Amino acid sequence: MSEAKHRELLDVLKQAEGKVILSGYPSKLYDEALTAWNRHTVELPNNAASGSAKRRMTEVLWCNF
Repeated sequence: MSEAKHRELLDVLKQAEGKVILSGYPSKLYDEALTAWNRHTVELPNNAASGSAKRRMTEVLWCNF
């Protein structure tokens, strides 16, 4: 997705009247756009990766409540 499309998505989500949870990977763009939202991070194994050692990934949840 292009940066313009990400910005468009963020604009729509910030106008939502209901509860929103957005899941993704760490993003400066999202952090800057969603400063009023709660931010939670979760460390997870990357089970989709091949090989015996699974690296850990950080997933971020941005919540407007």
